[in-house]
Amino acid sequence: MPIEFRCPNCEKKLRTADEKAGKTAKCPQCGTPVVVPGASQAEDDFDQFPAFGDIEDRAAVMPPPSGRSAVATEVACPMCGAMNDARATRCLSCGEDLGDAVVAATGRTPSLRFGDIWETAWGKWTANLGLSVASILIAAAMVAVAYGLLVFLAVIGFGAVGFAGAGGGNNPGPAFLVGIFAAMAFGYLAILALLIYIQLGLSNFSLNLARHQQGSLGDMFPPIHKLPAILICMFVVYLAVFVAMLPGLAAQVGGQAMMMNDNNAVGLLLVLLGYGLQMAGAVVPMVFFWPIPYLIADRRSGLFASLVDGPKLAIYDWKLSLLLAVVNVGLSFLGSLACGVGLLFTYSLSFLLFAVAYDRLAKRTRIA
Repeated sequence: MPIEFRCPNCEKKLRTADEKAGKTAKCPQCGTPVVVPGASQAEDDFDQFPAFGDIEDRAAVMPPPSGRSAVATEVACPMCGAMNDARATRCLSCGEDLGDAVVAATGRTPSLRFGDIWETAWGKWTANLGLSVASILIAAAMVAVAYGLLVFLAVIGFGAVGFAGAGGGNNPGPAFLVGIFAAMAFGYLAILALLIYIQLGLSNFSLNLARHQQGSLGDMFPPIHKLPAILICMFVVYLAVFVAMLPGLAAQVGGQAMMMNDNNAVGLLLVLLGYGLQMAGAVVPMVFFWPIPYLIADRRSGLFASLVDGPKLAIYDWKLSLLLAVVNVGLSFLGSLACGVGLLFTYSLSFLLFAVAYDRLAKRTRIA
């Protein structure tokens, strides 16, 4: 005699053969695993059976899943709420990327394929193009103001030295000169700190845009307490870049010296080699340290944790990190071709591309 019962999730009326008692089957309506009750536990007051027939006609009865939770077969679009097949990558109703929603609903490991990362970043970038370009414009305005202040300090400083030495009477003493140049050095360091803070702001903005459907220009100004950590981290990165570029710089200087001594062929080769080594020296640290600004923007981690976890994330898939660095250089080159205006677009796309890659690496490795 068939066993008749209801799905505990959607209340759908089900029936199956009595020999299936105690086994587990998926509800044909909602996909929830249902344990078939014994005959004594089954409902006996159904006035009609389900129109779709026996449960085994739609889903095979299988052994219990040994404590594993059910895998979702449908995913709600985070933008419009429409239900989509869990195998879909974009919402059929509005076209929104479903990558994060599918990972959350199904527990799948996020894809680290560059094509998937590029597609996600491109979709979010085009959907928020105005906001993305505005973030770069804000950053550029902050840089312009900073360099304007630096030029002002330089003019004041050198003017003060010249006035004291030529038109102001006494020659400037050592203490005066030290004070002037100390003020200028402080100005340079302050501008460097501002540039690094801008990088942190762009990383924070891009990461929030990568994880959510809408960004906010307020994300360009992350909490100031994160500034010391990123200042020290980026100082380490810049130091690594400088050390990595030294061989190229040495080759370039040597080549120029040989060209001055009429050894033009060898000198030119050394100069070209030097340029190549300098480019490689700038790219290699980028490959290993690029996640650091996103780590600091993403969490309140300590300085040393960021310095350790950043290379860990990058090395986890070093081929992806290398490809990201190469694509970043290519995008910067393309942006510079349009009289620099294109950089407004390529810079914002690059930051978002790295943000999507960081987010997926962090979910894959569970570091962040």
